[in-house]
Amino acid sequence: MKRRILWLVVTLSLLVLSFSPGGSAATKLVFGGWGGDWDKMAQEYVYKPFQQKYGAEVVLSYGGSADIFARIRAQKADPQIDVVTLTELMTINAIKEDLLWPLRKENVPNLADVWDKAQMPPYGPAILLAEVGIAYNTEKVKTPPTSWRDLWKPEYRGRVAIPSFGNASALAFIVMAARLEGGDEYNIDPGFKMLEKLEPNVVTTYASDSDVYALLERGEAWLAVWYNGPAWAMRDKGFPIKYVRPKEGVPGIRSFINVVKNCKNRDLAEKMINQHISVEAQKGMAEKIFYGPVNKKVTLTPELAQKMPYGEECLKGFLVFDWKHIVNELPKWQERWMKIFNK
Repeated sequence: MKRRILWLVVTLSLLVLSFSPGGSAATKLVFGGWGGDWDKMAQEYVYKPFQQKYGAEVVLSYGGSADIFARIRAQKADPQIDVVTLTELMTINAIKEDLLWPLRKENVPNLADVWDKAQMPPYGPAILLAEVGIAYNTEKVKTPPTSWRDLWKPEYRGRVAIPSFGNASALAFIVMAARLEGGDEYNIDPGFKMLEKLEPNVVTTYASDSDVYALLERGEAWLAVWYNGPAWAMRDKGFPIKYVRPKEGVPGIRSFINVVKNCKNRDLAEKMINQHISVEAQKGMAEKIFYGPVNKKVTLTPELAQKMPYGEECLKGFLVFDWKHIVNELPKWQERWMKIFNK
C-alpha cells in the first residue's frame, strides 16, 4: 500500500512538472524593465494576464536601459534576468556583446502581426513606437510650425528647447538636421552646420521630460523638439500646447524586448514577449500612454490615433535610421555637439 501511495505521489509530481510553463519546473520569470507609467500599464495589460495564463510569477528588476544593459553584461556567465526591454542603442550594444538570444518565431506567433518597422530580426521586436516632433506653446507661437526649418526662424531666438546629447531624440534630431540639407546619418556634416546656425535660438538642452514641461509652462521655451507621448499628455492636462509632425517626417524611436542569452527560462521568456506584442496589451497601453502599437491588428479611434505613430499611412513618415552606424559614430558626434552647445 505504501509503495502504491509513493508511486502516485511521484507520478502526480511529474505531471505537474510536465505541464508547467515551457515544459520545465520553472515558475518564475525575471523581467528587466522600466518603472513609472510604463510599468503601471504593463502590470494591467501584460504581467497579470501572463501570470493568470501560465501560472508563472513575474519578478521585476527595474532600471533604465543603461542599468539593465550593465546588469546583463555583468551576469553574462550566470544570467539572473530572463527577458529585457532596452532602447535601440542598448539593444544594438547587447547584440554586439552576444548577450541576447535570437527569437524562435514558432514560440512567438504574434510576431507575424508586427509592423516591419518594429522588427529587428532575428532578435525580438519593438514593444513601442515613439516619434520625435515639435511641441509648441500656442499662446506664444501664433503661426503653427509645419517644417523642421521653422525652428531656425529668427523670431525664435532663445526660445527653442532641444534634448541633451544623452537622449536618443538628440541623435535623431542631428540626423534630421542633416537631412534638411541633403545629408543623413552617413553624411552628418550638414547636420552639424545646421546646428551651429540653430545655436542662437536654443534656450537650453534639456535632460528630461519634466524639464520640458517646466520650460513650456513658464514660457521660457516656446518650441521644443520632443516626443509625441509627453507632449500630448501635457496638452490633455489643459496646457496650451500642441504637437506637430513636420512635413519632412519624424524620427522614429523604438525600444525592443529580448531574451537574455543562457537565461534560465527561455521558453517562458518568449511567451512573455508574445504577450507584450499581443493585440490586447498593445491596444491597452496605447490608449493610456500614447506609444504607437507595434501590432498591425490594433484598432484605435481617430482621436487617439493622431497622438502616436499608428497605421500604414502614418508609418510612411516614421523614419527609421541606421542606429548601428550611429552607435559607432557617437564619440565623434558628441565632441562636435559639445563644441556647439557646451561652450
